[in-house]
Amino acid sequence: MKGDLDVWKEHWLRELSALPLDVRVELGATERTLHQVQQWKAGDVISLHQDSVAPLPILVEGLMKHEGLMGVYRGNNAVKLVTKE
Repeated sequence: MKGDLDVWKEHWLRELSALPLDVRVELGATERTLHQVQQWKAGDVISLHQDSVAPLPILVEGLMKHEGLMGVYRGNNAVKLVTKE
């Protein structure tokens, strides 16, 4: 029979694994002045400091954990994981 410590450990592992996490993919970044940003209008193209075929950083709770490539999966925009920490 499991001890109390094992039961609590399993309980907390289940609880932690069910927590929602903020996961984001950074498509790129650029620096512009406030004046330049104020001049933006619909249809403008903003160049990013990112190659369009290079792996993108995947951030989990604000920390880079993986890299992935942009693509489409079943008609939805998606990111395919290419590296793992």
